[in-house]
Amino acid sequence: MKNVILGLALLVSATAFAATDSSETAAGIAEAVKVFEANHDEQTIADFKGIKASPKSGGVSVTIYLNNGDKMKYGCHRHSASDPFECHHD
Repeated sequence: MKNVILGLALLVSATAFAATDSSETAAGIAEAVKVFEANHDEQTIADFKGIKASPKSGGVSVTIYLNNGDKMKYGCHRHSASDPFECHHD
């Protein structure tokens, strides 16, 4: 169920910013979700509410919202066009 929600969030966020390269936005979101899941316990992951992504200079800004009102912001970027996205908790 959690993966379905995250997948839908990825799809909606990626299409919402179609004016930018949506594959870049989708790649940034996917990497932010990986970092979020790797660094938080199952309780926090289960508290997932939604995700918002917006393009920024040189990358993507991703905010993950939790049901308890908390939010986690990630800055995602590539060092070069052929590199994978790298996300850092802001």
